[in-house]
Amino acid sequence: MSKEIKKMKREAVGLCRVSTAEQRVDGNSLDSQQKHSYDFAHDILGAEIDKLWSLDVSSKSGKNIKRKDLLEIRQYCKEHKYIKYFIVDKVNRLMREIKMFYWFIQELEMIGVKTYFADPGQHDLNKDDSIAQLKTFLAIYEAERDNKERANTTLTRMKDRVLAGYYIFPLHQGYKRTSTKGLHEPDERFSLLQQAMRDIIAGRSTVSEAMEGLNAQGYRTPTGKSLRIDNFRKLLVDDYYAGLITVKRWDDERFKGIKGLHKPMLSVEEHRELKLIVSGKKRIFERKKDNLELPLGNIGICQCGGKLVGFYHQNGKGWRSPKYRCRSCGKQYHASKVHPSLDQVFGNISLNSSKETEIVKAFEEVWKEEEGYLQEKKRALELRLEQQKQEKNQVVRKIALSNDSELESEYKVILSEIRIQIENTEADIAEVSKNDDDFINFTRFGLAFIGEKLKVWNQLDKDNRVKCKLLAFPGEIVVNFSEKVCTPKVSIFLSLNDQNGMKKEAFRAPNSHMVEVEGVAPSSKRLKT
Repeated sequence: MSKEIKKMKREAVGLCRVSTAEQRVDGNSLDSQQKHSYDFAHDILGAEIDKLWSLDVSSKSGKNIKRKDLLEIRQYCKEHKYIKYFIVDKVNRLMREIKMFYWFIQELEMIGVKTYFADPGQHDLNKDDSIAQLKTFLAIYEAERDNKERANTTLTRMKDRVLAGYYIFPLHQGYKRTSTKGLHEPDERFSLLQQAMRDIIAGRSTVSEAMEGLNAQGYRTPTGKSLRIDNFRKLLVDDYYAGLITVKRWDDERFKGIKGLHKPMLSVEEHRELKLIVSGKKRIFERKKDNLELPLGNIGICQCGGKLVGFYHQNGKGWRSPKYRCRSCGKQYHASKVHPSLDQVFGNISLNSSKETEIVKAFEEVWKEEEGYLQEKKRALELRLEQQKQEKNQVVRKIALSNDSELESEYKVILSEIRIQIENTEADIAEVSKNDDDFINFTRFGLAFIGEKLKVWNQLDKDNRVKCKLLAFPGEIVVNFSEKVCTPKVSIFLSLNDQNGMKKEAFRAPNSHMVEVEGVAPSSKRLKT
């Protein structure tokens, strides 16, 4: 008899489950489920529960097949052959998914374990007749339907919250929660991250150096670990740190670039620069392009053929002397000696007025190579602007005709987003239009410096100095070992001024569209030696 009682005590296993904190205190609480399960096993089945799983776990559709508790229950029943019953309080406490519900019950039946429902209101589902089967199906169908409705309602509320600027997802590093759900504020790591990002933008640190510096200062991730380079790169390009919220999983344009209510770590412009650096599309350290004190830097060449670079000879006490150094032979040239000779070369030539049309054409060809896509971009932006204005008008009409206050509120949010898009597009068009004028300004600038003996050449930024130099001196600007400036070739658009102030036409070099100007350019043979 004692042996029989021992077997009865080990014939059942049970499951009690809640998926939300609220269910712990309502009629579906774990305590209530446990009481139903133990009473059913003892009073109805005449058995005792050998093992009971009692836990918080979601039964979201699509994830039940990997639920750890279900896998453990099935494996336990396989390993303990004396288990005959699986007890769960209600249908929806097992799960809320029709397909997986029947799959799991069938899996247990294949190893000799029958499923029972312990809640007094569902005892009739334990019968083996067709009515019980229909009622069981209706119960799991209702559970799945309620789950989907709850999910849809929750998702709608989540989306409304995000559109209002709240971030309802896990915390970002550098922020902590506030009493308002979805509103985060800076924590003690905020200033450290902000400084590291700005050091990268300013070129004071590389991405790796910034990460190492943070780790050295004791910076730790939310899990208490040091930063890793792959995760740090992902952090740096996250739009959240520019004050924006983007939810990629929803695949909806409305949820891209929403202005969040949290304090941004960087401005949008700063963050754009940071993303370019991290992605490798922009150099962190760039050579200075606009050093007007050394206009020949990376443009002029040494007599040996090497490129000249500008630098300052300094004594560390405030004194400095601008110089050029040849990258090939290492010879140094004093800027104070080179520049007067450079001014003399420029002063000896002037614009050939008969060639102005050709000059404009030459400028236009250079410009089109650099900026030819702008008109196409402008047309695309104008088309986008027109579409956005039409969308705005449609939403305005819907607001005017709407009698639903909730729907009207949603329309107003959409209208606000469209207005921001229109402002951004108009700004882009203005920027492109500004660039449209660059050709005119660039041409006038070029004609001005040529017409005035090229005096403004050394006042241009480097990019424009290179373009103008190619137009005027395609053969290179050379500094010889005596620190004198000369050029072997001068453009056909230029004329040499003689000592009496008269213009002398440049003569065309054989087999070349360029010319050598006597008195300005040294002999080509002599230059090569």
